[in-house]
Amino acid sequence: MEAVRQIMRTVEQLGKKLSGYRFEGRIITTRVRTPAVKSTYRIKLEKMLRRTGGSLVVKVNSDEVEV
Repeated sequence: MEAVRQIMRTVEQLGKKLSGYRFEGRIITTRVRTPAVKSTYRIKLEKMLRRTGGSLVVKVNSDEVEV
């Protein structure tokens, strides 16, 4: 999943400059995938985000976030 790799690169680049901040990942997909074993990239990203106190949310078609 390209979105996972893009978020990983962003967290890696900004993580050093923004240490102490929480990173939240959001991915919106356009189609429903069958349940499958998570990719190693997704597992790494989830661990990376958890270390900052954040999380990864994957939704289909839309997502609403209160700010």
